[in-house]
Amino acid sequence: MQILNDFADAKLDPDLVATIGTYDGLHRGHQHLVGSLIAHAKEIGALSGLITFHPHPQRVLHPELPTICLTTQNEKTALLQEMGLDVLVVLRFTLEMSRTPARGFVRAAVEHLRMRELWVGDDFALGRHREGDVAALRRLAQELGFRLRVVEMVENDEGPISSTRIRALILDGRVDKAAELLGRPYSIVGKVMSGVMPGHQQSQGPGFSAFELAVPSECLLPADGTYAACASLGGQRHPAVLSIEASPCSNDGVGTVRAYLLKPGADLAGPDLIVQLIQRLRSEHLFDTEEQLTAYILRDIQRAERILDVQAGEPS
Repeated sequence: MQILNDFADAKLDPDLVATIGTYDGLHRGHQHLVGSLIAHAKEIGALSGLITFHPHPQRVLHPELPTICLTTQNEKTALLQEMGLDVLVVLRFTLEMSRTPARGFVRAAVEHLRMRELWVGDDFALGRHREGDVAALRRLAQELGFRLRVVEMVENDEGPISSTRIRALILDGRVDKAAELLGRPYSIVGKVMSGVMPGHQQSQGPGFSAFELAVPSECLLPADGTYAACASLGGQRHPAVLSIEASPCSNDGVGTVRAYLLKPGADLAGPDLIVQLIQRLRSEHLFDTEEQLTAYILRDIQRAERILDVQAGEPS
C-alpha cells in the first residue's frame, strides 16, 4: 500500500477510485464501503484509495472538547493494508484546511490523484461549512468529470452501524456488542509501564504477570471494570485480563489501566501492548489488601480463560 501525505506527492497510474473521510473505527459499515470500492477498482483496472485526515478534525476545530477515537492512525493504516487498499492519503488537518472550499478540495483530488470515481456515504459532506454534501458533489462530478457513487449505510436490527453507536457501547462496558458492529474486538494500545503491586516492577502473581499501561489521551476507554482480553506483542497473542480504573470518557490521567497476562514471568517493559477486549467480567471493586486483590484476579483469570476458550472454539 502506498501512503501519501500530500496530493502533490502523487504520481499515480492508472486512475483512482477513492473515498474520503475520517473512518474512525473502520467498522462493518466502513468495511462494506471500502471493501466494495477495492473490489470494483480491481474489476475496472484502477487503483483503490482512501483520503483521510490527521489529527482528527474535531481536535483542531474544537480543541476545548475531548476527542476520543476508536482507532489510532497506525491501527487504521494496518487495517486498510489488510483489506488490500492500494493508496492511503493521510492529510494533515489544520484550520486553514478547514476553510478550503469543497470544489477546491475535490478538484485537487481529481487533478493530482487522477480520481475517476468518488464513493461516499449518503450522509457525507466535506469542505468549508460542510458545503460539499451529496447534492453539491453531484454537481461537481458533472463539472470536473468524475463519477459519484453514494453507498447506503449498513444496518443491523437496531439501526445504522455508526462510530457513535460503537462509542456508546464501549463507554457502557458492552465491548462484546461493540465487537459485533466493529467486525473485530475493540483494541486498546498502551505502553507497558511499571508493575501494579506496591514495591514491585512488573510484579508477578501466582499464574500471571501484571503491568500498568500508559494509554494515549485520545484513546476511548470503556467503563470501569475488569475485562477478558487478548494481548498482542511481537506477533504473539497472550490470554489476559484488563482492569480499567479511570474516567469512562477518556484517559485524563485519573486512575489506571492494568493488564494481567496469563503468562507468568513475562517481561514486557517498554514496548507497546495491543489489548483486544472480549467481554466485561465485573465492575470496578476496591480491595483492602493485596491478598484480596490477588484472589479476585485469579478468579477473573479463570473466567477469562473459559471465555477465551469458547471464543477460540467458535467457527471464524
